[in-house]
Amino acid sequence: MIAEYSDPWMATLSESQYQLVSFFLSAAGLALFSAFIRAWLTRNEVGPRYRTTAISRLGAVGIAFLNYAGMVAQSRLGYDLVDGEYVPNGAAIDAFALHYLGWSVAVPLVGVALVAVCALVGAGSRLTTFLVCITTFLAVLSAYIGAFAIDNVNNPEIVQLWGLVSLVFFFAANAIVIWAVLQSKKSLTTAAYRLLRQALILLIATWSIYPIVYFLQICTTGGGWATGIQVVYCLTDVAVLVIVGELIHRVAKLRTAEDVRAGIDVHPEAIWISSIKMSDAGRPAEVYLDQSAIVHDRRPKPPIASAVATDADEYGAEPEDEAEFIADVERP
Repeated sequence: MIAEYSDPWMATLSESQYQLVSFFLSAAGLALFSAFIRAWLTRNEVGPRYRTTAISRLGAVGIAFLNYAGMVAQSRLGYDLVDGEYVPNGAAIDAFALHYLGWSVAVPLVGVALVAVCALVGAGSRLTTFLVCITTFLAVLSAYIGAFAIDNVNNPEIVQLWGLVSLVFFFAANAIVIWAVLQSKKSLTTAAYRLLRQALILLIATWSIYPIVYFLQICTTGGGWATGIQVVYCLTDVAVLVIVGELIHRVAKLRTAEDVRAGIDVHPEAIWISSIKMSDAGRPAEVYLDQSAIVHDRRPKPPIASAVATDADEYGAEPEDEAEFIADVERP
């Protein structure tokens, strides 16, 4: 069966197969665009401690949406209609290769988002984030080299070799995120850790689909399999970037609410998750300034609680000059 291997972008598609690929590419792109809008509008639902999660999620779905827009275009340009069938031309490869280019950025960002809601701090958090980015990027890069960057002339052995290299980095990335979540267990509440564990399990489950499809492409060929690859990749991308991303965002919201209730952080609005109020708005009762942060001499605030007094402060009027300043302001 391996001897019959051919690259999926070289397969001729029937009209129904071509339309199915077009539908899933377009639908996945629209789902990612919707996720981008939601990520943008909800980025301030989490506290500054977890803002990295919101930024990473926003970047991942934004990049993926642009990537899918490119794949929709390439699927139109990459096939020629001949006698009722869609025959691939030189541009058809981009309808598949662009998946890997998007993953090279989006997948590391999902890993960063997950690590950001763990209980790691300081140098440990920075090192873990760096390792997740490197391992996930190298996993995607290795698979890309095996499938596209080397002239394998339909050689499945080369695809297998680089696929195995990719698996090494894939398992390393999984081990890192699992370690980060397990390290957070003793520092998180039961509710937060349960939600974080759910996000981890779903992330690893969906991540695992990518290498499975990569290796299965060696065992079969034809338009049906090429169509199946595109459909599975579209569904998996939506699961990873939209569903898992939303779950990670929920962890960040829950941890923000817990920080507000514990009095260790503030948030300008109440936090709700699934119509359940997790915390009221939390604002600091007092503001403390380090003496070393003072850049000018302190002076008492004028006793006049009015807009005029505020203007006097703004213009730097000294207390003894306030009467003259007020007279100048009130003078027609």
